[in-house]
Amino acid sequence: KSIRHLKDGAIVVESHNESQQEKLKQALKDKVQFQLKESQQTNPMFLITGIEKGFTDEEFINEIIRLNNEIENELGYKVGEKIKVIAKRQCRNEIKQNWICQAPPDIAKWFLKRQKINFDLVKVYVQEHLNLAVCFRCCNFGHVSKYCSEKDSCYKCSGEHSAKDCTSINLKCINCLKMKYDEQDCHHSARDDNCPVYKKRIERYKNQVNYNDNFL
Repeated sequence: KSIRHLKDGAIVVESHNESQQEKLKQALKDKVQFQLKESQQTNPMFLITGIEKGFTDEEFINEIIRLNNEIENELGYKVGEKIKVIAKRQCRNEIKQNWICQAPPDIAKWFLKRQKINFDLVKVYVQEHLNLAVCFRCCNFGHVSKYCSEKDSCYKCSGEHSAKDCTSINLKCINCLKMKYDEQDCHHSARDDNCPVYKKRIERYKNQVNYNDNFL
């Protein structure tokens, strides 16, 4: 599908599908002049919201494919076995859950472009899930508060207290302060989607995801 040359002399070859990738690996595996290394990128994840409790993983995937069977017509292969359920999260509605799924780029793209799909008797929403852990205690990335050994840092004002105890009306991002950004660039909360530190972490995370060309 595409070939890219890297600075260290490596060549990145992107195949159209797993079958083509396997054929390429078999053709090159005995060539002593090549060293093959598979990409360490992970497939995209997406969130399907508002699923009533009670479905098994298999039932959930089968229901998605059955009620949205145009996906297999468009992609031209069996899709269900390529979708992996990663986790289920509680909704605000006690009888419903949000399901986090992972799939190859062409499948994930199909769901995300539609934004809503059929499930059971209703339409449910689909959005990309970025698996970037954020600690609610210290506001750092890569872990959650359960495993945090740092002191409290308020995500609102950066003070050494929990955000629920914050009385300040002035926003100041603890992560931007740690990165020694200019004072005027720190006047936002650490949970602001436009925080420059957060945006850099998201960009770094996305570099580890296997997006194909024109993913969205």
